[in-house]
Amino acid sequence: MSSENAMVSVVIPTYNRAPYVTMAIESALAQSYQDYEIIVVDDGSTDGTRDVLEPYRDRIRYMYQDNKGVSAARNTGIQESRGEWIAFLDSDDEWLPNKLEIQIGYVKSYPEICLVAANMTVIKPHGDTVSLFNAKGFDKIAGEFLYIERPLIQLLRYNFAYPSTLLLKSQPS
Repeated sequence: MSSENAMVSVVIPTYNRAPYVTMAIESALAQSYQDYEIIVVDDGSTDGTRDVLEPYRDRIRYMYQDNKGVSAARNTGIQESRGEWIAFLDSDDEWLPNKLEIQIGYVKSYPEICLVAANMTVIKPHGDTVSLFNAKGFDKIAGEFLYIERPLIQLLRYNFAYPSTLLLKSQPS
């Protein structure tokens, strides 16, 4: 599959987030990049999550599993994914409408890329916002775009890559 029409599997793990999960799904559905599938892995919710997802059943793939934790739910989503790329979206997060378009743009420009991490804005309870790159000091080396030869080291050093910011190649070459 070429990056020209690279399908993205959006994996949304959820556990007892009925009040929030539809917000996450709506932000995925609102993406300007439209070649995607949405996989919601319900990790044993008991709060009516299944019911709030019912109106989305024609636009998402829903899976229920016994509670095993968020990592197991993400792994289930990865195993069920069909896309060339995987993007994680936590069920209490939202994406800006052009997130996938921008990240796929980098993939098209740099076909050797296997991971793209984005900045994110953290909204604090009292309404203040903080850029994650700025808070972690990553903005001092990143600028608009930084090609990193050994990304895992940078991810660990700066701890900036929250799952909802990532786009990963499903089977790196």
